[in-house]
Amino acid sequence: MKPANRRIVFSGLLIVFGFGLVGNLASIFVMTSRRFRRLSYATYLTVLALTDLGSSIGLALMPAVQYSTESLVTSCIKSLPICIIYEYFFLVCSHSSSWFVVVVAVERLVVVLWPFSARQVCSPAIARKISCIVILLNCLLVSPFQGVVHMRYTRQNGCHYSGGSRYQNIIFTYAVTYVFIVPMLLTTVANVIIVVSLNRQPEFDATGGASSNKTSIARNRQTTVMLVTVTAVFIVATLPTTLSIYVSMPIEDMERLLAGISLLHSCNYVVNFYIYLLLGKEVRTTVIQSVKYCVVRSSKG
Repeated sequence: MKPANRRIVFSGLLIVFGFGLVGNLASIFVMTSRRFRRLSYATYLTVLALTDLGSSIGLALMPAVQYSTESLVTSCIKSLPICIIYEYFFLVCSHSSSWFVVVVAVERLVVVLWPFSARQVCSPAIARKISCIVILLNCLLVSPFQGVVHMRYTRQNGCHYSGGSRYQNIIFTYAVTYVFIVPMLLTTVANVIIVVSLNRQPEFDATGGASSNKTSIARNRQTTVMLVTVTAVFIVATLPTTLSIYVSMPIEDMERLLAGISLLHSCNYVVNFYIYLLLGKEVRTTVIQSVKYCVVRSSKG
């Protein structure tokens, strides 16, 4: 990548890291509060925020690790073990992030299609078990299949894979399929079914009961819209990455295209909390109450 394109990407990644740090920490705070703690989807969103936070940290460190730029950080990362740890950490977080979006979509699909069973199936205890399985699965898959064991570090090229072009093509195909294509397809199918089901059941109560309480119905439909929006944004940000493998153009134009696609995809690790804040009334209420409490406490102190 040319220096000019590299600077644009790195500047964008730093901005992504800033917004991601604030948004993901806020998501963790809100989703672990007393108001959300008893909800299964809050467990998934908490772990999603943790993986997104790890991914945004990995993106912020990428200039230091993958390129031989002179900086304070690179002076600490000029070794193969640190290179492997970085790559493993970033891949586990980014892969888990993609699959937690799928889990959120599937959980909401279960709530919409089988409302009477949702309270038993979609519980915080089951959500914690599923979260552990997803993270463990990605921890196991990253090492042998993503090529971490073949990482090398040189001063000239930074972190890179040592295998030949055929091996790198295998890694690339696996990564695109596992991290982008399959999660995107599953999320798309789940979202379509959810939207169709909601349109056919305008008075659907997502709590699984037969309550006619309009406030409860509106609140649960609002939650469904919020979570569908989160998964839809994932699809929009991921689709260009998937389609880029079929694009053929001059190298210079391709670098610019990939730079823009890379920044778009990195938005997956940033925007979730801002979607919650925009579409989730209970999230806004929790944030406002927390800010008021901090202001009152600081004024008394």
